[in-house]
Amino acid sequence: ETFAMDELQFRQQALVPPVTRMARFILKEHSFDLAAGRAKSLEDRLRSIGGEGIAISEPAPCVLPRLADRFRFDITVTAPTSKALQEFLSAVRKNVTPSRVITIDVDPISML
Repeated sequence: ETFAMDELQFRQQALVPPVTRMARFILKEHSFDLAAGRAKSLEDRLRSIGGEGIAISEPAPCVLPRLADRFRFDITVTAPTSKALQEFLSAVRKNVTPSRVITIDVDPISML
């Protein structure tokens, strides 16, 4: 019980699920520099969409930065509610071209 209470308190302070809703954007490219550049470009587009209470991280190499011969960067987006996150993602779908190099994981279970 103590662990659960401590963990929930930490998550409230850090504004991470289950206190907030999260989406993780993962970009994969064969070149590190290309992955980093596209991640920065995506971050700029996400920030231009923004929204009330939406927090967008800077792009960073993933914990496992290279898988299947591709370099990976991620950007996390948090929102205060599921509705706010869904509205943000709806706007993203209208402004970001779908691609095989971008994966969106809503409420990710793992950050690997």
